[in-house]
Amino acid sequence: MIWNFGDLIIISISLVYTSRFNQITDKIKLYIESNKTHSNVLSIYSVEIEKIRDKFWRDLRRDYGQMYQMCTSSSDLFGLLILITYSFNMMFILVQLFVSLRPREQIIEILYFVSSFSFVVGRTVMSSIYGGWLDEAGKAALPILNAVPSEMYTEEVAMFIAQIQNNSPTLSGYNFFNITKGLVLSIAASIITYELVLMQFNQQELDQYLSVKGNVTICY
Repeated sequence: MIWNFGDLIIISISLVYTSRFNQITDKIKLYIESNKTHSNVLSIYSVEIEKIRDKFWRDLRRDYGQMYQMCTSSSDLFGLLILITYSFNMMFILVQLFVSLRPREQIIEILYFVSSFSFVVGRTVMSSIYGGWLDEAGKAALPILNAVPSEMYTEEVAMFIAQIQNNSPTLSGYNFFNITKGLVLSIAASIITYELVLMQFNQQELDQYLSVKGNVTICY
């Protein structure tokens, strides 16, 4: 039963943290733009403004660190669930692909296979996409910080850049893998490889499936 809700949990967690990291990125953009607009006025109070800027970046860096720690804690808490969810999804996809090589004549059987297979593939892909958005959201501020104007660049900005580079938030499957958009391609490659192995070692059973006629149904 837990497996059935695993993908929803992954998507929900990813949405929450993605939203929070996007808020941090938007705050950085807004701050830089506002400082560019009022750069001439702010230059008069350079000493005070520098202190305010340092405090802004320090507070933002602390917020990012807290969000990263929360994301890491969630990944540790749900790591086993993520691993089980992806394992069951892959197992179901592999079995369904192998059994699909058998000809089907009944429309109900065809509809069941197409709907169930599409459902599992769809939720696996969606989990990876939403998890990938979290990974991208955690790094989204990096190019903006690297493009900060020289008059606004401080030691706090450099530390913020290093923090993002070294502490990128992702959900992990019990430290066996991280959920990114590239995971979809890795899963697809693994499925193709395992499917070829299954076909090779089960050729006799596959021949039996291909020879099934009439209303005989072989189920797993």
